[in-house]
Amino acid sequence: MPRLLWMDRLRGAAILAVVLFHAELQAVGATGDQLPVVHAVNGVVGPVRMPMLVLLSGMLLAPALRKPRSRYVDGKLRTLLWPYLVWSALDLAQLQWRLVQAGESLDWPWVARVLYDPPTYLWFLAFLLVYYLVAMVLPAPARTAAAPVALGLAVLVPEDWQRLVWLFGWFLTGDVLGRLVLGRLAPRVSRGVDPLAYVGRSSIVFYVSHLVVAIFVTDRLTARGVDDALPVFLACVVVPLAVGWALVEARRHPAVAALFEWPFGARRSAALRSSGAHDRTAQDRSLRPAG
Repeated sequence: MPRLLWMDRLRGAAILAVVLFHAELQAVGATGDQLPVVHAVNGVVGPVRMPMLVLLSGMLLAPALRKPRSRYVDGKLRTLLWPYLVWSALDLAQLQWRLVQAGESLDWPWVARVLYDPPTYLWFLAFLLVYYLVAMVLPAPARTAAAPVALGLAVLVPEDWQRLVWLFGWFLTGDVLGRLVLGRLAPRVSRGVDPLAYVGRSSIVFYVSHLVVAIFVTDRLTARGVDDALPVFLACVVVPLAVGWALVEARRHPAVAALFEWPFGARRSAALRSSGAHDRTAQDRSLRPAG
């Protein structure tokens, strides 16, 4: 289906909010200083950013479900499970390296949770995969009825399950909205540079890469004696976004593309890479995976 500019912009804004949140955590954690304005902004957008991301993903569920089931599942495994595993490995490798420098090591039972109870910032990809697979077996009326039920149940289930159930409610709400209004909205084509839409179109790249980069940047700055929270915060915003942009532009190369999508047997991905970095209209580069 054609890209919707407003949807790309909203997704881009939500991803930027995630980057700001993690940048604050890095800066405050590394320096001990507080950033009151940044904290206030994060306090306002915090309750919105993840529900917005899952709602936007849910809005595109119905078109995805029209595909053959095997293609649907294959697409989710390629574009959600694979980058989740790849970037979990990179994140854990970085964490292990930092622990080794401190004379410690990873707790391997904690590492094993990657397979069933995501302990890292990549939990969102695992949640989306679960949502897509569960929604696959629910007919549209059941999904409509389940949306408010999930939102209500989120306050009743055990704390460990609340986030999963709460966001599933928003995912299903997005599905309901998508079936009601998406076909009535005419797509708008971006003219010129649109930073938010650019991030939104490639949101999975920015999402999975930003925190690994921010941690690396924080370590380098603190090693050089930077103990002011503001420059650390700014660096943890600017550098991850710059690296994300570079990865998006390099994604036409198979080695880079393999960081974000299962590289074998993906004829569509190979065709898109050969068409150039700026021709992405035929493939969803966002957290709403095509397939």
